[in-house]
Amino acid sequence: MHRWHLRVLPLLGAFLLTAFAQPASEAAPGPDYTYATWNTQGGGVKGKKWREGVATLASNYDIVALQEAGSYSSFKVNVVDENRCTTSTVPEPDPPHMPLEMLECTWELPTTDPKAPPKTRKVFFAETGYISDHSNTRSLAFVVNTGDVKIPAGGAFQYLTPRHESNYDEGDRGLLRLKTEDGPIIYAAHADAKPLGRNVMSLVQKARGDAGGNPWLMMGDFNIQPPFVRPMFGKDTQPQLVASGKSTHKKEEYDYMMSNDVPGYAAKRYDKVLSDHYAVAFER
Repeated sequence: MHRWHLRVLPLLGAFLLTAFAQPASEAAPGPDYTYATWNTQGGGVKGKKWREGVATLASNYDIVALQEAGSYSSFKVNVVDENRCTTSTVPEPDPPHMPLEMLECTWELPTTDPKAPPKTRKVFFAETGYISDHSNTRSLAFVVNTGDVKIPAGGAFQYLTPRHESNYDEGDRGLLRLKTEDGPIIYAAHADAKPLGRNVMSLVQKARGDAGGNPWLMMGDFNIQPPFVRPMFGKDTQPQLVASGKSTHKKEEYDYMMSNDVPGYAAKRYDKVLSDHYAVAFER
């Protein structure tokens, strides 16, 4: 073999490997966690919606995001064993006089089968309004299958409060953030209803700023339909939007997922009706 062959062949091999290698985002899209989102319209009488609808979703999906998840006091009394919870407060809430409480609980899913092995989930619950209000609509939550989802020890979740200033207002509610060790940063969101979806852009900007350059996804009730969301961001800066294409609240589609770099998911509406919203699931 000629000497120039010996010099050229390694270079050719390197070129071919580079030319046909898949982009990193396609080759390693992250863990195939399954997700669901649901606006429960409160926790139900004595936590009924948690025992029925939320428990069913949590049995079937790795990470469930909830909006209007019930009042803080009712959740502690009717859903979980308070002795299996730890309480914390939102650091530096905005406005400063808003004392927001958060709970991290171990929840054993209810079952009607006495022979079924127990299933436990981790619940991250946050009040998003004044404690004295005790409103069913002022809460966000995550229910996580920590047997499959890797959660860092300490600081896994936090409520990111909205800014309210005379010339800068991010809306009624902020974002509930959940960090995973090997997957995207996840946010539960509930956009304003008056006017509909007015703060969707600020919620996305909040997620972008908090996540930095890391992959993130946001699930929730955005109170605005996907065709009206996409133009907000322009063609070059759109987040990926994954929707079922079916109505989720009356005749409107308000519940879906947005992300910056979490490809390959499809949405499916969960057709059992237990509130004024349908739940939506996301799987690869």
